[in-house]
Amino acid sequence: MTSGFGEEKTEITETLSLKESLFKGAVHELGHLCCARELGWKTKKSPRLVLTVGPDASGKVRVRGDIDLDVAESDPSKPNKIFFAAGYAAEQLNGCFTNYYSPEDNGQIPSGAIDEAVIMAKGIVESYSPEIVRVANLIVGKIEGKGKGVFRFEPADLGIEDLVKK
Repeated sequence: MTSGFGEEKTEITETLSLKESLFKGAVHELGHLCCARELGWKTKKSPRLVLTVGPDASGKVRVRGDIDLDVAESDPSKPNKIFFAAGYAAEQLNGCFTNYYSPEDNGQIPSGAIDEAVIMAKGIVESYSPEIVRVANLIVGKIEGKGKGVFRFEPADLGIEDLVKK
């Protein structure tokens, strides 16, 4: 029983260490999103999220979230919170790639990394609403096992078109 408890304790410690690292990345992403909002960043289309997944020059995998907000002509509270969640989910995936990616993965997202990303995204955005958490889960779920590529999410893809209508 003692050895089993020790093993469980080690797993918990490793998870907390990873979560601390991912949280810092999420805070960094939030800073970018806040700057975009304060500048009144406008787009011609509805808000959308673009994630680019692929190895960079050093062989690591990156996830880049380009968040476009139309904050001047729509209710800023709901779309912004949803895309904050999307940005967080992207940042969590980025951290998970850094921790888990290896050439043996053949460019695929390890399922363990997806699980960690979902857990971390939930932990950060849960204070907003279950709807925000659902969107974050949907985003990371749609790119699981797809490997590198560009993934674009329109409001209709995420079931949030009613929230971003002008």
